[in-house]
Amino acid sequence: MVLAPPTQQAESQQHRPIELTRGKAAPRANAPLSGSRDSIDLDPNILPFDLFVYCGIKSILCRQNSFKEFDQPAQGALQPRWYVSSPFVQELSDHGANHALQPQNEYMDEWTKKHGRRLDHEERVRKRAARSVHKQSEYAQKVHGLAAKLHQKKRHIEKIQMKKTLKQHQERNAKTTEKEVGGDGAVPAYLLDRKEEKDAKVLSSMVKQKRKEKAGRFTVPLPQVRGMAEDEMFKVVRTGKSKTKSWKRMITKATFVGEGFTRRPVKYERFIRPMALRQKKANVTHPELAATFQLPILGVKKNPQNPMYTQLGVLTKGTVIEVNVSELGLTTAGGKVVWGKYAQITNNPELDGTVNAVLLV
Repeated sequence: MVLAPPTQQAESQQHRPIELTRGKAAPRANAPLSGSRDSIDLDPNILPFDLFVYCGIKSILCRQNSFKEFDQPAQGALQPRWYVSSPFVQELSDHGANHALQPQNEYMDEWTKKHGRRLDHEERVRKRAARSVHKQSEYAQKVHGLAAKLHQKKRHIEKIQMKKTLKQHQERNAKTTEKEVGGDGAVPAYLLDRKEEKDAKVLSSMVKQKRKEKAGRFTVPLPQVRGMAEDEMFKVVRTGKSKTKSWKRMITKATFVGEGFTRRPVKYERFIRPMALRQKKANVTHPELAATFQLPILGVKKNPQNPMYTQLGVLTKGTVIEVNVSELGLTTAGGKVVWGKYAQITNNPELDGTVNAVLLV
């Protein structure tokens, strides 16, 4: 940016300078601009930076109280308007003014709609949610003083609300006996011994939606299973030239491995899942239809023995798996086809050579 002093104005007239003026017409060449400077000439070769120059010079002049007389214009007087003689700068300034009127708080959603998300976004969100529990526990153990008291009070309120919600979920399917009514609702003598039962629907849809992940429960066929020791689950594999290294483990139970699974290099594979013990399909029995179907396994939802066994895909008695039920034609209340449902394994796959499960409905 070149600021031409008053003595060099005659020399700068040949390149038609861009003058920053106010009002309807540009001032004379020697007319002072509100007592700040005689004139301000800008080099037309720096047009891409005109808006930056315009804003910078305006802020400088405002700092010098050059526009103090325009803060409160007289009644009936024309409202002063700043303009730049360059149409390019005028267009940029108008665009900036219009853009400033738009809300600026949706920039993250706009960026997501324009560029999308990472391919592993859902997986990262799931892992972040899983880590949050451990981070919360770590913080609760480290915090001291007043912060600890405030945190404990907050957790106390959350636990009370969670217990109330769990109790409501337990009472949702509880059957209550209807009270005896008299008068018009008299019960005949042969029905006095019978008690009418009705399901207690005490849970609102909002609480269902808010707490279904934390408090959702299934009634499983096998509520308790026998615990397994680590020696029963794994077999130590010794490696090295003299077989002195014993950090590898071979899983002795049936496992499930996804279709896109690729083994790690043998040198770095800590847990070995034998090919002979891998299962891809399960014999699932529908309790209401009393029929058995051979359905493909989609994944291992929960192994009651250990969370690590869930990650490894170990199939033991009592494990909850997800199976593909699209062949059964099950639909939701909205008419959508159900793709996957949970089922619990009821046998010992490593002994029987097959996976038998009961569908959770």
